Amino acid sequence: MTLHPYMGLCHELLKKMTKYWAYSGDESDGNGRLRITTLRWRHPRVRRWMAILDLLHLTLRFVNGVRPSTGNFPLPRYDPAETTDGQHCIEKFNSSPMSGLPRNAYDPDWLETLTEGERTMLKMQPDFDFEFPDELIR
Repeated sequence: MTLHPYMGLCHELLKKMTKYWAYSGDESDGNGRLRITTLRWRHPRVRRWMAILDLLHLTLRFVNGVRPSTGNFPLPRYDPAETTDGQHCIEKFNSSPMSGLPRNAYDPDWLETLTEGERTMLKMQPDFDFEFPDELIR
């Protein structure tokens, strides 16, 4: 299988995001379901981008189109922001921002709350294109 060039770029970015605090967590909603938590510092487009990566990964688990490869499937989670009340569940434990990510991976409103020194400490990189090419998500 040939790797699409965009997936190579995704791989490079994900290598930078290997620390657990770059990812949303999840917590029980009390009804036996897991809800995705929101990192205040991370731009919402990054969550959508990661959700598409998860779906692509699941698709690739079915190499012959019928039987999945071995291994556990991820637990189902839902985004409370996509429910009728539209409320985010803010991450309480891994809330520290990850440094060295593309500037557009950070929430612009959150960036505005930082001092110049705090923004400098983030060591922001050039913007990344978080839009998947059509041929990957059809």
